[in-house]
Amino acid sequence: VYHIPGELLAWEGFPGLMDDIALTWLLGMKIVLVAGCRHQIDLRLEEDEGADRGYSGKVMMSSIRVTDEDTLRVVKEEAGFVRFEIERRLAKSLRLHGGLVKGSESLVGNVVSGNFYSAQPFGVIDGIDYCWTGFPRKVEVERIRQVHETNDIVLLTSLGVSPSGEIFNVNSEFLAASVAGAVSASKNV
Repeated sequence: VYHIPGELLAWEGFPGLMDDIALTWLLGMKIVLVAGCRHQIDLRLEEDEGADRGYSGKVMMSSIRVTDEDTLRVVKEEAGFVRFEIERRLAKSLRLHGGLVKGSESLVGNVVSGNFYSAQPFGVIDGIDYCWTGFPRKVEVERIRQVHETNDIVLLTSLGVSPSGEIFNVNSEFLAASVAGAVSASKNV
């Protein structure tokens, strides 16, 4: 399980990191990527700093952000941006390194995103309602394994959906740790 914080997208070494992940895939590792977007959200919320938003969008205890409806919209936009940037760059790396012939068939992999976990609300703590902030409820281990059986890579974002269809902003570090535990990962990077 690799955790990729949003600030890495701006790092000059990001393409090399994607190449390295593609090479670990080529060596046979079953990979789950967890994409964070805190950096992008922080930048967007700084642009709107003059507005009185109370607790909304503020990072409170243990790096947990209060996610109101306006902040959730920003999270959705930035999570989508980060997801597609990672997917774009990693797909290029997989094609570059995965074109090797293994026996008579070519080794090709894809990046697969989806609802591989469900989320639940963080709730009210010390009188502060965290609104649309959540944490992982259940990791769909069997669905992840099915994707791995087809030699594909799983990509998760910090947007989790509850069984009732509500969307929650999940801390990507917590998500990476939850997924690593659920799939019994040998490494959590």
